[in-house]
Amino acid sequence: MNISFGVFRSSRIGTLTDGNADPRCIEGLRDVVDFCVSSVEAGAEKPDRRTFSLCEAKSRLLPEQLVMVGDNIGKDVMGAKAAGWRAIWVVPPRDGVAGSAHDLSSSGVALTAEASREAADATVESVAGVAGVLRSWSGEGAEGARGGGPAAEA
Repeated sequence: MNISFGVFRSSRIGTLTDGNADPRCIEGLRDVVDFCVSSVEAGAEKPDRRTFSLCEAKSRLLPEQLVMVGDNIGKDVMGAKAAGWRAIWVVPPRDGVAGSAHDLSSSGVALTAEASREAADATVESVAGVAGVLRSWSGEGAEGARGGGPAAEA
């Protein structure tokens, strides 16, 4: 995957995952990731508030300055919104959802596609769309801009 991180130069980038991946070990990410939080380290899985609180502590940012980029409505979007963050929902692929990380049945949240779009502050069809959303939010001015840097699911 080739992602340009130019839009994030003045932001802090972190990861929040229920897995045990360490993005600092992944070529292409190690130089851009400022902090990482795993569910093991937080002592709970998303959407538990402890995971989001640890991101806030590590980033030294307030909830309203953070953005979650995730593909799971229950864990990523609803968890972030409950924590006071903005949330960008990356729509999961249309095929192969059952039993995958995109399967909403395991998150305890059953929302229609329309309700899922309404739950998030923004919706993109792929990670490539995130930069455009962050650019549009950065143009909102000091009061409306909350793009302190995304905490993205790894």
